[in-house]
Formats: sequence, structure tokens, C-alpha cells
Amino acid sequence: MNISKINLRFFGVVTIRLLLLILVVSPAMAQQATVSGTVTSGSDEMPTPGVNVVIKGSSRGTVTDLDGNYTISAAEQDTLVFTYIGYNKEEIAINGRSQINVNLLEDIETLSEIVVVGYGTQRKSDLTGSVSSVKSEEITKIGAANPSEALQGKAAGVNVISSGVPGQEPNVRIRGVGTLGNSNPLYVVDGVFVDNINFLNNNDIESMEVLKDASATAIYGSRGANGVIIITTKQGSSVEPSFTLNAYEGVQNVVSNDFEMVNAREYAQLVNEGLINTGANALYNPDTLGSGTDWFDEIFRTAPIRDYQLSFNQSTDRANYFVSAGYFRQQGVLEKTDFERYTIRLNNRYKLNDFISVGHNISTSWYSKDNPNNTTLQHAYRVSPIVPVKLENGDYAPSGNSGAGNPAAGLDYFNNTTDGQRIVGNVYGEVSFLQDFTFKTSLGIDYENTENQIFTPDYFVSPTQRNEVNRVEKTWSKWFDWLWENTINYDKTFGDHYINLLAGVTAQRTKFESLGGSRRNIPSDDPNLWYLSAGETEGATNSNFANAASISSYLFRANYTLLDRYLFTATFRADGSSKFPADQRWGYFPSFALGWNVADEPFLDQAMWLDNLKLRGSWGQIGNQRIVDYQYYAQAQTGIAYDAIFGGQLQPGSTITQLSNSNITWETATQTNVGIELGLLNGSLNMEVDYYYRETDDILVTVEIPGTVGLSPTDANVGSVLNRGVDFSVNYNKQVGDFGFNVGLVGTTIHNEVLDLGGRDQLVGGNIGAGNNVSRAIVGQPIGYFYGYNVIGVFQNQAQIDNAPTQNNAVPGDLIFEDINGTDADGNLTTGPDGVIDASDRTYLGSPIPKFTGGLNLGINYKNFDFSIDFNGMFGHKIYNAKQQERYSGLDNFDKSYLDRWTGEGASNTHPRITLGSGQNYFVSSRFVEDGDFVKIRNVQIGYNLPTDLAERLSTQNIRFYVSGNNLLYFTKYNGFTPEVESTYLYNDANNPTRGTLAAGIDRMVYPLTSVYKVGLNVTF
Repeated sequence: MNISKINLRFFGVVTIRLLLLILVVSPAMAQQATVSGTVTSGSDEMPTPGVNVVIKGSSRGTVTDLDGNYTISAAEQDTLVFTYIGYNKEEIAINGRSQINVNLLEDIETLSEIVVVGYGTQRKSDLTGSVSSVKSEEITKIGAANPSEALQGKAAGVNVISSGVPGQEPNVRIRGVGTLGNSNPLYVVDGVFVDNINFLNNNDIESMEVLKDASATAIYGSRGANGVIIITTKQGSSVEPSFTLNAYEGVQNVVSNDFEMVNAREYAQLVNEGLINTGANALYNPDTLGSGTDWFDEIFRTAPIRDYQLSFNQSTDRANYFVSAGYFRQQGVLEKTDFERYTIRLNNRYKLNDFISVGHNISTSWYSKDNPNNTTLQHAYRVSPIVPVKLENGDYAPSGNSGAGNPAAGLDYFNNTTDGQRIVGNVYGEVSFLQDFTFKTSLGIDYENTENQIFTPDYFVSPTQRNEVNRVEKTWSKWFDWLWENTINYDKTFGDHYINLLAGVTAQRTKFESLGGSRRNIPSDDPNLWYLSAGETEGATNSNFANAASISSYLFRANYTLLDRYLFTATFRADGSSKFPADQRWGYFPSFALGWNVADEPFLDQAMWLDNLKLRGSWGQIGNQRIVDYQYYAQAQTGIAYDAIFGGQLQPGSTITQLSNSNITWETATQTNVGIELGLLNGSLNMEVDYYYRETDDILVTVEIPGTVGLSPTDANVGSVLNRGVDFSVNYNKQVGDFGFNVGLVGTTIHNEVLDLGGRDQLVGGNIGAGNNVSRAIVGQPIGYFYGYNVIGVFQNQAQIDNAPTQNNAVPGDLIFEDINGTDADGNLTTGPDGVIDASDRTYLGSPIPKFTGGLNLGINYKNFDFSIDFNGMFGHKIYNAKQQERYSGLDNFDKSYLDRWTGEGASNTHPRITLGSGQNYFVSSRFVEDGDFVKIRNVQIGYNLPTDLAERLSTQNIRFYVSGNNLLYFTKYNGFTPEVESTYLYNDANNPTRGTLAAGIDRMVYPLTSVYKVGLNVTF
């Protein structure tokens, strides 16, 4: 069945019928008197969506759209009533006018916020779902390449783990990890679904809303299981033409902490001890050595970062415009890891007449990035500080280490770049008809074209670090995604009742294709010759790959409000996806929610101290279809190896490489949420607390096929995972004369637990080599917890060894492992010590999933000055320090923690004697499991706004200067560059996503996070 053809046929019929209905209704409307206009609010006269516009004395009315515009049919003698919570009511007689604009004045200090939700907006007071919102000023404060960074420590329920790699998106998790596969949220940018938002310029964003519970996310059906982040970009809002320049220049350094490597003298002492401890002779004379080479100093640098954006915006009765151009450049603190991006945005809306509007939101970006050589940092950790960077003749010095090359040479000879172009946007049309109905059709696209180029020159540093023949590799890839959505919205207020109904049909198709090749022996290392045609044909390779997927959807939502106090929301979405076989293709995702604005009850009229008290609860189901395509087909591979001769003719052959799975279907997350909102002290103090319970069933688990079969792993719906906890936010703000301050606190608790693995005892992952799997999943424990021996001390003498459980080959100075389990006569595992240390004594060593994440945000303003400081932290989780365990050579370097080693009885009961990379001291154990807890200074900013009269003399509306710093300091005990460790890069395997989840929190030498120091300028003129 071709699902895309069905979609097109269905949508064509639906759209034609709707247009015919509109054509019939429109002449009748045109004969009626219509009044339209724009509603603004506050002293800045910003266009305001969600304002109720009602004909006085009747139940007929409408609500302003996202741009504050409205249209209503009325008679000349009618009076319009404009109401919006938090503002004074306005009553204006029409008196024959067709255009009425109004500015609402504030009634109280704290206004009711308008929140963007799926396919529309809602007043915060009417919201039944759990939604966190981050506004533009917080997004631009961070100024990172990816806007998701701005959510760190700002949105309750959201955990953001930053990456130091320029241009790389951070890991974002909403209310824990609910799957063994892809846990990323869905991003919706101006209605377009995207998997990442690296193309966005921070200054173009108006707000980011995080949808967390089923009531908020179920409208997105099969895509909402991991949460949804809605990004709304800016629209034209200024009555007069307005230009804005946002710019900053800055520098970056590796975040300062206590992580250091030993110097040459200390290294020699440790190596000598390790050799002697293994029965060999000492190698070095430490007294002849100085500090030696600090390899991290050699490869790291102070790097610049800059961001410029110029925008134009204007709003008129018939159109509004927002146009911007941006430039972002971030050089990496590690050489050859730069990122550069150009962006252009066109957000325009045109009002063709009183009931038809069209518009577009289009973003185009061009980017170039240097992809990091992931082994460089590992080699810099391992290579001896005795080795110089270069020899006297100028050649790179050999490392003398079979497990690591010269890091500086590795950087010099590594060339891996990606250039790309991306277009994301939509065009849409809206038609208002029958007074209370709005039909909207939108066609969105996400198109990306990339070129990856790798050139490896011929070089020789040592027998283990060389390349005899140069090689160029090229890969072109193209991603094209279109999304067509058609919705009808009914919005009606009558008496004490308010109802909003939404229904729609959507279709989406995604296609990806890549084409690549490689050739060797390019005549020169000149970049002008890095083309396939310049190489020899012998040994050339080529590849071509493609996949495609389609999805069709039906959606419905009903919002009902009684007396502005009693709230009800019901949502339903049906998705049919080509990723699943025909009898498993459709998934159905309902949700229900109730809310009660208790503070508006008459019995609380005298509670002047109470501004807001709302109770809400929701239940719903959401899906996840992020799996590898075509799993319900058996997959085959062709090649010469499978050819055969039949009847004298050579026949091409193929072989099955992966079995089909005709039962594969959706992962389904069932979530319950109960929340309370409280506002006190005339809007100064606001709190929200939510309890959530999410159980994800039918989780796709990668099932390994026995090696003797010779087939690739496949996925099966056998798992179940629980996430539960509480997220909260508290905000207090106060303005007294010229002085004001605000305090914000957000936090989330997370309990993660595997409930079912389909009868499997365990899933293992986190393979760091040499057969060492450090992570696993079992029923009753968190996903990807660390598993190994629990260290309870260091043997101080032989007598202690003799009196301890048998631990083969142990000598004084070795680690003591806890005797936890044993085996009975039949070989079955038993609980309790048996006097022998063996594999059965491995146990739970901690989880990489934090039990609590949070942020503290403080701000002060006085006259034209403002100051803010933000903190972010994670607690209750562990990191596996694999870089200390992975010693591939007896000559690997050491970090400073090894100086605390055992050297004799009483010297240490935590750090063992020095051994050179083998033996029980390097078993997977709690020795390498460290606390990942940290608090960091996320951002500090000091700003100054030029006085208005002075700004006007300079022909500007506003000028602001600021200095800012990001990631200034960590407070952590972790022994590494950064405690923000999500997944080891080697295990982020798109074709086997389970491996990535089961490798979380493993540090094999991650790219360090950087401190950024900036000077910025904002000018509006």
C-alpha cells in the first residue's frame, strides 16, 4: 500500500470540499458588515493573541490570532467588548467603522501568560497540560550554537547535557529516559517537525515551550513519547519600521578545574613502580627529568566566538514582516573543530481581505564544520609527557606507545569537514468563515544537502602511526521531508461557556539518500586536488544508500471552559506509519485532562492574598516510531561473493543479512500527571508542582542473533520502562522604585526503572574493549546502570589477604572486592558470600541517570543596570571513568589521581598500587565509578541600557551593552574535564540505537566544555 498516494488523494478531496464550502459561504459574509483590527496591550503596545472580542449583549464573539488580529461581523449600532485576563476591559461602540484598533491597559502587575501548544495557543489560566516556557531574553543570554542550551536550568522537567564540540547539539531529555532507543524529543519549529534545531539563530526565536505530559503531547501522537519542544520564531510587531542589531564577540577556554596529568618526573616514578610491581626493571631516572610535555596544552587553545544578527520588522493593518540575517562562528578549543553558519529568515503574513490571510515562515542556513578526530583527546591522555612534540629536525616525535600516537601529528594529518545547506519552513493560508470557524492549510519542508570530505595524507611518524598512500573520501547526502497539514478550528464563547474544537488531517513523507566514494594516491596534498577524479581507479570504492518513510494522521482536540473555572481537554490522534507492517500500521493516542481554577471560586473572593490556585490532572498515551526503517522486511546483501554459475552463465547472488519482523509496532508511553499552580503576593510569587508517572511499553529491544547464524541483530517489542517523579518551579519577583530583583528555582526528580525485558535476563552494553561491558539493563534497575565489582578497600599486607575471601593472584596493594554472591552445588546463583571472589560477585555500581536536576536563577536591576547569575546542577548519578581503565600499553600516561596510589602498608586504602594496565586492579569495578554530581555557574551577565533621551539623540530607540560569561566554573568531585557526560561517541550507532542508551555516562575522554567570555551590543533603531 502506498500511503503517500492515499494521503494525497484524501487531502485533495477534503481540501476541494472545504474550498467549495468557503466559496458558498463567503458571498454571504461579504454582504455583512465586518469589523477588524489589531489588539495590543501594555505600554509597549505589543500585538496580543487570545483576546476575547464579544458583541455586547450577545454570545457572539471571536478571539485574536497570534498577531493580535481579529475579524467579526456586527451591526453599526453594536458595541465591542475586549477582555483579556490581567488587563482592563474595553468597550468601544462601532459607529459604522470597519477598522477598530485597541490597546488594553494592565489591570494588575502579573499578566496571564499566553502559551503556545500543539496547533494553537492557550491562556495559561485555561491550560490543563504541563508546559514549561522559556522566552527570547533567556535564549539569547546563553548565545550558544544550538538554542536547546538555553533550556538548561530554566525549564522544569528538562535535563540538558551540554557538548563542548562546536555545532554539536546537546543531549536533551524530558522527564527521564523512557526507551532503549532514541530518547530525543520532537522539535516543532513554526509548525514544522524537525529532529534537531542546529539551523536556528537564537535571536530569531520568540519562545520555546516544552510539552511534558500526555495532555500537552498527545496531539502529536506517535512522535510525542519523549516530549515535545515547540519553537516559535519572531513575527513583525512594530507599528513603525524597526531595525535591530544583536552582536557579541567572545573568547573560549577549557573550563578550569582540578583535572591534570602528571609531569615527566612523576610519570617516570609511576612507570618505574609499575614495572617493578610486575617483576621488571625500572626504566627511567626521574631526577634527570623536568615537567616535560603537557599534551593538553599543546592541542588546546583560546578560541574566538562571535554572533551577529540584523533584523527588520513591521506590522501594518494588512501585513507584518520579520526579516533577519545572521552570522555565527565558533572556533573549537581543539584545533580543527570549527563551526560556521549563515542564516536568513523570512517570516511574513499578509491579510488579503477581512477573512483570508496567507503567510510563510522560512529559514535558510549554510554551515561548515570541522568534525573532531575523536582519538586525539584519548591519545593526549595516554602519551608520555617525556615525549616531545617534535624532534630536532622538525619531524613529529614518535610516541613510543603502541596504544596512542602523537596527538599533535594526529591533528595535523586529520582533515574531515562537512558543508551543508538547509531550508526549513512552511507556507500557509487561513480562512475565517461562519464567524467562529477557521480553516488553515500549511505545507512545510525540511530540506538538507550535505557534503562530507575526508582527506588523509601519506605520512610516517612511527610504525604504529603512519599512512602509506593518501586517500580522499567524499559523501553527498540529501534529506527531504514534507509535511502537509489541514486543520479546522472552532472557537466560541457563549455566556459562561467557552469551547474550542480542533480537527485535522496531516501527511508527512521523508526521504534520505547518500552517495559516496573514495580513491587513493592523489597527486598532491593540495586541497584543490581533493577530488575523486584526481585519484587512481585501482582500489576505488563507491556506495549508495537510500530510505523513505510516510505517515498519515487524523487529529482532534476539544477544550471546554465553564465559568472560567472548570476546564476540560480531550485529545485524540491516529497515526499510520509505513515503518510498520500493514496489520500494525495504525496507532491510536488519546488523552484526557481536567483543571479547576480554585482561586476564582466565590468562596475565595475575600482571599486577597491569593492570586491563583489551580488544580489539574491528565492521562494519556503517546507513541514512539523512531526505529530503523524496513524492519518488517528481510534484508539481503548482494555481491561477488554470492555469485554462482548456472548452465554456464554467471548469475548474481545475494544472501539474507537480517530476518524480518512482521510483528514490530509502536512503543507506547502511558502517562499520568497531577499538578498544582499557586500565585501569591499580588503576582510576585508563583509556583508550579507536577507529579508524573510514565510507563513505556512495547519498547524496541535489539535482539542479538547467534553468531553461527551470520545475521544482523533485529528489534522486537519486548521491553517496559517506568519513569516517575516530581518537577517544580518557583519564581519570585519584586520591583520597589528603581530597584527590582527576581529569584527562580526549577527542579526535577527522576526514578527510572526497567519493568520488563520480554523474559530476557539482561541486556549488556557499554563495551570499552577487551570484552569489558560496563553497563546493563535488568528488571528492577535503571536503564544502563554500571555493573562490576564493588571495591571495599586495598589489601595492606599478606595476612589480610589470607583472612579474606579467596581472590586469585591478589598481593598487597591490590583492590579488595566485596564477596556478595556465590553458587550452589548445581551452579545456580545464590545470595550471600561464599568465600570466593568470582564473576557472580559483580553488582550494581550506580546509574548514569540523575535522581535530581535543577537550576537557580537570580536577577537584579537598578535604573539602567541589570545583573543576573544562573546556576545549574545534576545530582544522584554516576560516571564511569573509562579513560583511567583503558590502558593499552604499559607506557600510558597517568592523571594526578594516580599519585595517591598505595606504596606500602597504610599509604592508601582507596587507590591500589601501580600496575601497567592488566590484572584485577583494572577489572570493571567501583574504582572507576565516580560521583557525577555538579553545580556550575551557567551564566553571569551585567548589562546597561543607555538612557532613553540619549538613545533618541543617537537616532535609536534603545542601546544596550553587556558583558557575559557562560560555564564559568564547576563545583564537582569528578576527575575529568567535564561531568556532563551523556554517551560515548563510539556507541551512538544509528543502526543500533540500544547501544547508545546502554553507553550513557561513560567517559572515554570527552570533548571538554568551554568557558565563554563575551562583550555584546543590542541596538534598535
